[in-house]
Amino acid sequence: MKSWLEVSLKSETNFTSHSEIISALLSELGYEGFVENKDHLIAYIDSSLFSEETLKELASAYDYKYIITEVGSKNWNELAELSLEPIIIGDKVIVSTKTIESNFEYPIIISPEMSFGTGHHETTYMVMEQMLKLNFSSKSVLDAGSGTGILSILADKLGAESVLAYDNDINCYQSINKNIEQNKCENIKAKLGTEESFIGLSFDFIIANITKNILLNLVTSFKSSSKTDTILILSGFYKSDNKDIINTYKSIGFTLISEHTKNDWSCLILKL
Repeated sequence: MKSWLEVSLKSETNFTSHSEIISALLSELGYEGFVENKDHLIAYIDSSLFSEETLKELASAYDYKYIITEVGSKNWNELAELSLEPIIIGDKVIVSTKTIESNFEYPIIISPEMSFGTGHHETTYMVMEQMLKLNFSSKSVLDAGSGTGILSILADKLGAESVLAYDNDINCYQSINKNIEQNKCENIKAKLGTEESFIGLSFDFIIANITKNILLNLVTSFKSSSKTDTILILSGFYKSDNKDIINTYKSIGFTLISEHTKNDWSCLILKL
């Protein structure tokens, strides 16, 4: 079993602006697991691959401070579960890495694995927040770039008749199947792939918490898989990207219903 180091990174000034960039850069350096809490990012790396000089350069470039902790040979899932705090959305949803006693209507258990989507990131939080305001009863749902499947699981718990969750990352695909099982969801189908996963199908809701460029590339595919009143919930991008995304989707017939922001991140609700 690998010997791991835990690196905790925090910035007093720009944590929310750069956390995803930092995660992407660290992944290129060999870091395999990430846990984002409210004000800091925790990343794990095989000690044999670790270079403090490289970490120091990256932290300096983005004005981050870091703490390195030796955590030995525990597996990554155990480490993530120790680091990840439960998250509460409104008074109805609680997301945790283990079963806990609660009176929340929609408890969700997530095994982070190596994939993203624990509810702590602003975009995931906003999407779930907006989902609670909508009627998913007996509806069909597409979860594009599903990650851990947290949004699919919430849709299932909100009464969706069917949920198609796809991701092109094998770790995400394995993670969502595990999470479907432990949340006892019977209406979610997971697929490993890209947009070919939903070609020829149509949905009442399309949820996509992915990057700006992918959302722009998927616009015609989403249109083809929409019904007369399909609702799109889009996130995964900064507020500064709103104009480009809104104009692109409006150009093929979607109407903007509402905009939501949290720490410069954005969530858009559109309707065909």
